[in-house]
Amino acid sequence: MTPSSPHTGAPAPSGGQDPADGRPRLSALVIYVRDLDQSAAFYGDLLRMGIATRDTTALLLTDAGGSMVVLRAMPRGEHSLGGVGVQATVWTARDAEDLDRCERLLRERDAHVETTSVDGRTVVEGRDPNGLTVLIAYPRLEPVVAQLIMNRAYGW
Repeated sequence: MTPSSPHTGAPAPSGGQDPADGRPRLSALVIYVRDLDQSAAFYGDLLRMGIATRDTTALLLTDAGGSMVVLRAMPRGEHSLGGVGVQATVWTARDAEDLDRCERLLRERDAHVETTSVDGRTVVEGRDPNGLTVLIAYPRLEPVVAQLIMNRAYGW
């Protein structure tokens, strides 16, 4: 994004509210892209997100509402699933019981990969029927803890 963009550097949210209907909601996407700067400008402007953190081949976009998009540059458009696009989805469970329910469902479908706890937050990792990574977290991941997800993007 250009330095004059009002969306660059949007402050990271300090909290978040669960939706009224009590269902899990989308927290973050990890998207493999060919051109990091071009994609950052597109998603930043389209979604009104600012760059919260960046390194040479990945960056984290956030908005004031708490949504996050990790962009990971893959110049030839090649990653473990064979092309550019969404690599993983990250959802926030309504509460600890909802997180347990999600973990059970993944286990019942032989789709559970691992459960990890960091700084009082738990992330359950699974795979969808197409092999895409699905993460469910509780409580809501803050951008500092979300660095864990950005780091994981290198392993997928």
